[in-house]
Amino acid sequence: MSMDLARRLRERQTRASSQPPLAQDILGGREIEHPGGTLYLITDEWSGELPWPSPGDLDFQLQLLHGIGPYNEGRLQAEGYHRLEDLVDHPRWGGQAKGMLAAIDQGDVYTLRQAGACDWDLVGMFRPEEAVFLDIETTGLVSSRPLFLVGIIHWQGGVFYLKQYLARNFEEEGPLLSLVVQELKDYPLIFTYNGKTFDLPFIRARCLSHGLPLPKGHLHVDLLSHARRAWQHRLPNCRLTTVEDYCLQSRPAEDIPGALIPEIYYHFVETQDVGAIEGVIRHNALDLDTLTKLIPILQKPGLDPQPKGGRAYSS
Repeated sequence: MSMDLARRLRERQTRASSQPPLAQDILGGREIEHPGGTLYLITDEWSGELPWPSPGDLDFQLQLLHGIGPYNEGRLQAEGYHRLEDLVDHPRWGGQAKGMLAAIDQGDVYTLRQAGACDWDLVGMFRPEEAVFLDIETTGLVSSRPLFLVGIIHWQGGVFYLKQYLARNFEEEGPLLSLVVQELKDYPLIFTYNGKTFDLPFIRARCLSHGLPLPKGHLHVDLLSHARRAWQHRLPNCRLTTVEDYCLQSRPAEDIPGALIPEIYYHFVETQDVGAIEGVIRHNALDLDTLTKLIPILQKPGLDPQPKGGRAYSS
């Protein structure tokens, strides 16, 4: 063994022996065991209603068929073709119409999204109990850095159920990811905010680094794109806290800025001091609660919502 390697091993053993015991009392949570190690779980629940779209009238959306735009749709409607069902015997559009009706009957949301169905109508094909809202906290913006907190909310029977999985040190990231991937299998519909660019790719990259299976088989709705469509010309920016401040309600003054979260977590890993990390966990819970209130912005452009409930803003 080289002298340099021996020195590094001694330093690692010294650091490990000097680590404080893992925190055990964080916001009333509990340590849980999972294959590969332990992690920490914080739960909460509260009563409330989840706004949810009714199933859309996809049968009336002729533009789901390739080659039918506004002009052809208007011409077909003038000829008496108002529904996809009306087109099943059409010499040109009949085959496509049959395929699209089959996708609607089978709940094939992936084919329907590819054909141009909007998220409002697609979400309406699910029951609210089949959805989960997800938000993560990480030690950096690049996926070579660990994540340490995954929060999810699901709704059932008039109650919101919050679960937050916390890695109290870097070794608990693997069990955390394994459990989260297992949990997500129960929900075919996932909501995030900037999750298309950040949360889900980050989770996938960290799963790969641990040799874990990847989450798959979900319809993913990124609410950021809908917030931009609704409010990008009316608000200073479309960060989640800005949308919340202007359109819903202001954050508590003691909420921790996102930029400080990595530093706070590194301090927690070294000290297991729960004081600061509890603020990060509350921040994550606030993000998730806000996501549940943003479902109405999925509505079609013609039903575009107006900012309300927060501070007034004019560009």
